Amino acid sequence: MAKGLLQPENKRMLKEVGNEYFDDLLSSTFLQHPYGNYFIMHDLISDLAKFIPGEFCVRLEDNASPNIMSKTRHFSYMKAKIS
Repeated sequence: MAKGLLQPENKRMLKEVGNEYFDDLLSSTFLQHPYGNYFIMHDLISDLAKFIPGEFCVRLEDNASPNIMSKTRHFSYMKAKIS
């Protein structure tokens, strides 16, 4: 659960704490719920989230050459949408 970032208090379940954190992010507009059943991150927060980890995280998208370095610890792959 969130790599140990959730801090349960008063015998609450981790899921309850996670839902509360999520609701806090949503109410502070870090996350947005434009339509449908998914949420998006505000553009500025997204840019910050990509900048902070720097070389430790790599995201590979279709038709892109990855820049994997010796410091890379997290890797994700985003498959192109099929139209």
